[in-house]
Amino acid sequence: MAVIIGFLLFIAVCALSVFIGFAVHRKQRLSLHQSLATHTPYVRFMQDKHDLNRLGIAQQLTRSLNGFSAFGWSFSNMSVLCGAAFLMAPAAAAGGPAVIGFGWPILGMFSLMVACSLASQASALPTAGGSYHWSAAYGGIRLRLLSGWLYAGGSILLLAATNVMVGVWLNDMLAATFGYESRLWILCAIIVFLYLTQSAVCMRGTLSLGRIFAGTSWLQAAAVIGIIAYLAISQWPALYPMDILFQAKHPLDSTAGSQTSFSFMAGLILLARMFLGAGSAGHAAEETVDPRISTPWAIYLSVVYTFIFGFVLFAFLLLHYPSALGEHTPWFIATEWLFAAWQEWKWIMNPIAVAVIAWIGWSSGLSAMTTGSRMWFTMARDESVPLAPWFAVISERFRTPYRSVLLIAVTACAVTVPIVIVMALGRAGDAYIFQLLALSLFAIHFAYAAPIALKLRAGSKGAPSLPAGPWALGRWGLPVDIAALAWLLITGLCALSLVHLPILLSAGCAVVLILAAIEVKRRGIIGKEPHRTMGTITFSKRTADEMIRIERKFPQY
Repeated sequence: MAVIIGFLLFIAVCALSVFIGFAVHRKQRLSLHQSLATHTPYVRFMQDKHDLNRLGIAQQLTRSLNGFSAFGWSFSNMSVLCGAAFLMAPAAAAGGPAVIGFGWPILGMFSLMVACSLASQASALPTAGGSYHWSAAYGGIRLRLLSGWLYAGGSILLLAATNVMVGVWLNDMLAATFGYESRLWILCAIIVFLYLTQSAVCMRGTLSLGRIFAGTSWLQAAAVIGIIAYLAISQWPALYPMDILFQAKHPLDSTAGSQTSFSFMAGLILLARMFLGAGSAGHAAEETVDPRISTPWAIYLSVVYTFIFGFVLFAFLLLHYPSALGEHTPWFIATEWLFAAWQEWKWIMNPIAVAVIAWIGWSSGLSAMTTGSRMWFTMARDESVPLAPWFAVISERFRTPYRSVLLIAVTACAVTVPIVIVMALGRAGDAYIFQLLALSLFAIHFAYAAPIALKLRAGSKGAPSLPAGPWALGRWGLPVDIAALAWLLITGLCALSLVHLPILLSAGCAVVLILAAIEVKRRGIIGKEPHRTMGTITFSKRTADEMIRIERKFPQY
């Protein structure tokens, strides 16, 4: 019965995603929006530029991303393959295999609600500010600033956690491959290399980022399909029956897996990391062609494909785990036993697998860095952060906010230092990585919750709402927003409850400083808040001539 219920739940979420897709597509065709997809690139660019200018924002960033590149921006951040390599085993060890069978469909269903809510707002207000500008559109200076700071902070924590996970794994894999002893200085060198290369590419320009994210999406899909096909052909029938996916405890596991709700929640929090990047495409809106259409679909479809690929891949891995080793180890990195499974082909398969997983993990960190830098740049452009004029500078050569990129990279590197120190003292860094993931989930979920809450409050008071974009849910928008807000708040608080007290106190001190900065900036921008004109909203009082003067420094055609 559990197997039937679990698969019915998976099918129901898939059916819901198809229903929402058709409903939105039908409403999009009835909208007044013209995509100009059949026109020349120059015509499409001018339409998008004028659309941005109506919001009081000059076109400084290079607008070169197509819909698939925007999708790759979010899909690379979410990274199903890295989730299988780094998070699936500890999640199953914490909450049992049922965290995949029952927990993943639950995560997928509510993440779908969140994606729909974010996509509708991105379609109505396609700017690089994401939740920061969406909150500003519904009023509330404090929540607007809080959403921006929380998202930037969450991106920094997510970047640090991702690079540490990839660095530790890559250090172990290289040590096993080349036969040297794993040392701390090698780990530090790998992590620094990750930050340096990500920063260099992030500052290089949007065109390079678009190609990387699009290519990484294809590579990730091919790798997932390849692993599933290999296990189905060479290892079938599986080591365990289907009902193992819906049990609270693994039959060979005598130490991990538990029936308590606390451990199950910890497993869900680990898996929820893969849905944190859903809104990343929203921060690429000023660099995306036809963002009112491309950006929301990128947000929505990245969640749909992550859910489907993730469930199938995790199910196949758990059914065969540990097909190569004959034992179950709770925190065992899944890639090691998978490498052992193709022992006779290891001379060619192991280097390819290491390179693919390392690249996808590197791209995931790159997406987090780029998203955080776009958020910080947007707040600096609106004079909502300290040293705003300095951070708002755009490179005239590469047309990227290179100073904001440096800030995100340096801050994330500083967050990484305590974990390295802990590992130097001989302690395992896994628990501290989990703390970073939990804090990043709390910060990003509350950042997403702010504009949704303000939108619901404005609707309940009968205040003028932001005109809907072509990607809209219509009458289903209200229940979807309510479900998304409830999920974001509940999971954010649950993640916070899993953080250890010393780390929580340190994070609390950072939050106090952020709140103080928010209050100072709030007093400074009173009277500069967005104002509505002719049914729309603008974020500055720049005239058309002022925006033209700014845009002359960044010619694109």
